[in-house]
Amino acid sequence: MPIYTYECQSCKHVFEVEQSMSDAPIKKCIKCGKAVKKIIPQDSSVGIIFKGSGFYSTDNPKK
Repeated sequence: MPIYTYECQSCKHVFEVEQSMSDAPIKKCIKCGKAVKKIIPQDSSVGIIFKGSGFYSTDNPKK
C-alpha cells in the first residue's frame, strides 16, 4: 500500500498515512483536527524504472 504524506495547514504537523489508492484523502490533522494538505516529499523517489534502450516506432509495427 502506498504511503502518503500530509501537512497540517494550521499547526504545520507533518505525518504519513498508509492508504489504499481507492481510499479518500485525509482531511483533518491527526494532532489538532484542522485542515491538511497532501504533500510530495522532495527526497522521495518515483517508483517507475525504465529498463532497456528505449521505445521506437519500430518496436510495435502496425500490421
